[in-house]
Amino acid sequence: MLTDGNISLNENTIRLSLSSKDEEILNIFKEITGNENKICIREDEKHSERTFQLRSKKWKDDLAKYGVVPQKTFISEMPTLSEEMMPHLIRGMIDGDGWISFKSHQLGFCGNEKTVNQLKNYLIKILKVYDVKTLHPNENLWQITWASKKDIEKIGNYIYQNRDRYFLTRKYNNFLQIIHGNTEVNN
Repeated sequence: MLTDGNISLNENTIRLSLSSKDEEILNIFKEITGNENKICIREDEKHSERTFQLRSKKWKDDLAKYGVVPQKTFISEMPTLSEEMMPHLIRGMIDGDGWISFKSHQLGFCGNEKTVNQLKNYLIKILKVYDVKTLHPNENLWQITWASKKDIEKIGNYIYQNRDRYFLTRKYNNFLQIIHGNTEVNN
């Protein structure tokens, strides 16, 4: 919700939009929330995405406590959760606005300056990964990227611990390929 979620300004609508190749996580989200709403499909020359939405004032209010608010793109921050929950939060952030690429052997994240630096500093502190440079490729985007197999392994092992089925299979498979070769795991 912090990365790919959208909260309406004047309604209690919560929307989660993802690439069509990641529809699996929307189905899991739908199942665990017990919501019967349909996943909407958008297909055209420029887009192939899936959107799931629900209405809940309680959810909207609860998400606001963690900085998930209307028009959050430029003001969001990485919330501090319990030590037990932080791997799940960071996995969701990387699943949403990050990448794990077997082809380029990289793991990274992009977003607003504050969130990117908070994530970087947290991983440096907790995992002792390399202090990578924060890049600023355009006016509203900052990014961090690790290319060291050792750092990718530390971060991946951290975010995929206790993952149950709440992760994007394609990114997890890319992590496994970087670390172990051509290994694939399905949900």
